Amino acid sequence: MHQMKKRNINKPLMNAKRKSFSLSNLNEHSQAIQCIDKALNYDSKYIVGYNTKGYSLDDLRKYDEALVCYDKAIKLDPNYANAYNNKGSLLDDLGRYNEAIGYYDRVIELDPDDAIVLNNKGYSLRHLEKYNKALVCYDKAIKLDPNYAIAYNNKGSSLHNLQIYNEAIVCFDKAIDLDPNYAIAYYNKGNSLCHLQKYNEALVCYDKVIELDSNYAVIYNNKGNLLHNLQKYNEAIVCYEKAIELDPNFTIAYDNKGNSLRHLQKYNEAIVCYDKAIKLDPFYTIAYNNKGSSLHNLQKYNEAIVCYDTAIHLDPKYAIAYYNKGSSLDDLGKYNEALVCYDEAIKLDPNYAIAYDKKGALLSYMKKYQQAIVNYEQALYYFQKNNDQNKYSNLIMELRNKQ
Repeated sequence: MHQMKKRNINKPLMNAKRKSFSLSNLNEHSQAIQCIDKALNYDSKYIVGYNTKGYSLDDLRKYDEALVCYDKAIKLDPNYANAYNNKGSLLDDLGRYNEAIGYYDRVIELDPDDAIVLNNKGYSLRHLEKYNKALVCYDKAIKLDPNYAIAYNNKGSSLHNLQIYNEAIVCFDKAIDLDPNYAIAYYNKGNSLCHLQKYNEALVCYDKVIELDSNYAVIYNNKGNLLHNLQKYNEAIVCYEKAIELDPNFTIAYDNKGNSLRHLQKYNEAIVCYDKAIKLDPFYTIAYNNKGSSLHNLQKYNEAIVCYDTAIHLDPKYAIAYYNKGSSLDDLGKYNEALVCYDEAIKLDPNYAIAYDKKGALLSYMKKYQQAIVNYEQALYYFQKNNDQNKYSNLIMELRNKQ
């Protein structure tokens, strides 16, 4: 007669483990951590418990504590791939992409066929602007899992960053085909369509995102940008206001709203928006420049110059701010100072056609015709793709007749 061996079952330990997994899966992370801690009191070498606790702490934004837990899991089992991947994901969230890649590489050593980790490594590489290397990872992930919608979306994002917009759209379409409710893929497709100036198609994508997630502040901002580019400024403002309603600290949306108001010649209202953006981010260079432009439009040239100077202080290579400062100095009759600014703008951006134009106009006014001709010729050269060739040709001819 064979007797069965009795197993020593620690019921409190088993209950704590089961409950912690259930709570973690339900995103009840605080309670999950309490259960895991009970389990760890019974078993200090509970590897999965450390990993699960790290995941819950990560979700609660207790990042340093989460890293400690992942490290404990890895120390107890140096081949525990899940902990390496989770730590890599957390390092990604912290912007520590090179470190994250090291952990993903360790997982790939342990399991070369882990599509999720290959996708995650691609994500890190893309944020390091190593787009071609990221594409290699995404392609491997897709080969391992042809139904991996996220990998197609991420591949599309890298192609977008490489300005290969049509191929990016193919990837976003594949992601959407695999997951018709994938809001981010519609959003990304809309962005690529915008770069191809297919604005109406982009609007369809942005509206689909809003249908799927009406609380996505960024999409309202981007839809606003698109409408602004279509010169539908009032509609754009409605979108920016919705973005701000969803995220009252959305600095860029305030700046963008200001730009649309400025194009409607509502300069004082625009300045209110720029001031709000600057209050939220005192180092927001573009907002200082844009505020300066509105002040210039109100003929408050000295106040405008203060704004341009702040923008230049924050970014000494900001060619537009030098150009705008030159324009205000020009209107104040400070011509030599204006010329210095135009020269600096051209030095920073040698293709800055409008700066050559303004400099040429000022030199012509100062009766320095030969110098004006040189600048108009440069403007003509850099404007050659536009419809301004006849304008500059006629100006140059007039100036030569005055010499």
